[in-house]
Amino acid sequence: MDIGVCTDRDELLGNLSGKCPEHSFRRCGERADAELLIVDHITIAAIPSGESLFTVHVGDSELCQSGPNEVWVTEHEIVEHPRAVLGAAERLVSLRRRLLDLEETAAADAEVRSLLAEPDLETFCRRVSESLSLHLPFTTASFYFHDPLRESFIRAWSAEEEPLSDDQLASEVLEKLHNAVGAKHPHVLLETLDGKVRLALPILANEDLIGVFVGRMERGIRLSDGALDAATRYIASIIPLIVNARQFSQSRELAMRDDLTKAYNRRFFESYLDEEIERTRRYGSVFSIIFLDLDDLKNINSSHGHLTGSRVLQEVAKRVLSAVRTIDKVVRFGGDEFCIILPETDKDQAMSVAMRVRKAMSASPFEIDDTLEVRITASFGIATYPIHALSKDGLIRQADEAMYRVKSTTKNAIGVAGELNSASRAGTGV
Repeated sequence: MDIGVCTDRDELLGNLSGKCPEHSFRRCGERADAELLIVDHITIAAIPSGESLFTVHVGDSELCQSGPNEVWVTEHEIVEHPRAVLGAAERLVSLRRRLLDLEETAAADAEVRSLLAEPDLETFCRRVSESLSLHLPFTTASFYFHDPLRESFIRAWSAEEEPLSDDQLASEVLEKLHNAVGAKHPHVLLETLDGKVRLALPILANEDLIGVFVGRMERGIRLSDGALDAATRYIASIIPLIVNARQFSQSRELAMRDDLTKAYNRRFFESYLDEEIERTRRYGSVFSIIFLDLDDLKNINSSHGHLTGSRVLQEVAKRVLSAVRTIDKVVRFGGDEFCIILPETDKDQAMSVAMRVRKAMSASPFEIDDTLEVRITASFGIATYPIHALSKDGLIRQADEAMYRVKSTTKNAIGVAGELNSASRAGTGV
């Protein structure tokens, strides 16, 4: 048992060590963290700060009342009968430890029941982050989970203003975290440009890395083994809940996905666009949408069959997804038409995204099989909320009209709502 002694008297410490050699005593200063703490009020005026399971105060016990986790003894009792005092104190420490374990188990059981009933993944992650903050001194945090559709880790929730991007997580964290997994308390510390530190903890299920927790901390804070152990044990205890939450989220998301391309479907588009308009109104921001319609897919269907056309649609979706951010939503709007929703993105930024997508589509032919390669381009139309429209239907109409201006003239170019000459301007240089 860890026994700390706060005293200025060497003879008291020597007496305890001499009469109770089976125990190990250490002198404490102004801060004292020990399971059992002995405070010598004969020489110490102020009670030291810190945490202990039980405290033995040495002083005039007749003038002092004992609390639930402390006892007062006289100097004579601690000097003449230290084994009796310590024996009683040890039993009380064991009882206190057991009560804390029961409280922790009860709290954990209550949290498990509560988390089991939480259907929303973002809310689930926020609540887990709040529980982890009881053990770790982070100020803000993010959760990243492996996405089998993209075959990469993507951010599922964040309370940070500037969280790590998915690419930064892959390049700066994942390899180091894989190397740390075998450690007793696997974690990675990363310095940030603003002088803070990021702490990354793995989320493991059957030894597979399924997620990463990243917390942002002030520089200079020391992480104790106890804090890391508590956080590691907490994460391990709720792994089944994390797996269930991810599976539920993925199942719900698959219901919003197009079966052929795995892009989002029209049902998702309708609800998400309403949410994005409301969010943008609330925060006074902007967002953009890009409509793209494949040029002459009908010719490919006629020449090579509809199966080849379907393979082309699948490859188009893959290339579009590879050219946008993970927070951007790629939707199969219908037939050979797609839409990209770009949160926090103005008209010029949307133009850059459209050019990047257009380049990804035309960079190389689509390999349908070992004997067939095809090329296909698309016509693009951009509209930005609230610049070009103040309603969902108006925004869709503006982007659709910009796209069809391109479709009916140059094709393979980018049009912007309200800019009649934007197609010819954007259609060069790629």
